[in-house]
Amino acid sequence: MRKSVLLTCSLVMAVFVMAGCFAKLPKETLTKIDGEITCEFRVGQNPRFIGSAVETDAVFDKEKFIKLFNEYAKYDPKHLKYHLNECDLKINSEEQPEEWNRMFNSGINIKAVYGGESRSVDVYLYDSKLYFFVLSMGSRSKPEQIGYYYIKLSDDMAEYWRPIIDKVVKEAKESSSTQLTLDAVVELSAKGEELTWEDFKHYRGTITYAGSYVKSYDIDENFELVIAGESDVGKPKYIKLVAKTSGNRIDIRTNDVKAFISAETAIKQ
Repeated sequence: MRKSVLLTCSLVMAVFVMAGCFAKLPKETLTKIDGEITCEFRVGQNPRFIGSAVETDAVFDKEKFIKLFNEYAKYDPKHLKYHLNECDLKINSEEQPEEWNRMFNSGINIKAVYGGESRSVDVYLYDSKLYFFVLSMGSRSKPEQIGYYYIKLSDDMAEYWRPIIDKVVKEAKESSSTQLTLDAVVELSAKGEELTWEDFKHYRGTITYAGSYVKSYDIDENFELVIAGESDVGKPKYIKLVAKTSGNRIDIRTNDVKAFISAETAIKQ
């Protein structure tokens, strides 16, 4: 029986507080899980909270999950704020935007559902290593500390979880590998204000900005589609077809897409 892998997209990895650190970590630890578990996964930006379902048969052992959950729970951001040297990796999103986006998009939420309850843990796959996100620093008085901080999973944990995560990530990518075309954009535009993120879940896109949820879909050498919203659930704030040469754009829900394509193609010629 195939289980759900949830392919995300919402944006807040955690709430950035300029005065110091933030990160909501589990207060509890697990001693046991009674009965059978259902294994779920979410992949992508801020995977704990949102996402659209993809199918996988990946499963995990509940004792291994308990160990992972308890390992994550022991990292206290209030302590780490004053002991940053205990972290294994820091990424400054302003100074290292490419590295930040790569890390931010690599999240995997591992969730165990059992007896009407559920618990989950987020890990991040970066440079072939698995990390916990533990806190973010935004101190104006100490700008050298600004960044997102991570702690690497131990080798024995990574040895167990890495094959499972590799399988999940591969299947998640395969589920959204369709190239968006102009014909598809024209067809989708007929839905007007009824268009939602769900209409684009099977198309290959790239997260382009971490300030709000923005996803771009490269169409060809002349056009791209850009969608923005608070998350990848429900109705987007806008769905704009962008002409790469002129920079002109229209919201496909309320404008004549065919006329726009014709006009921009004529400009390029």
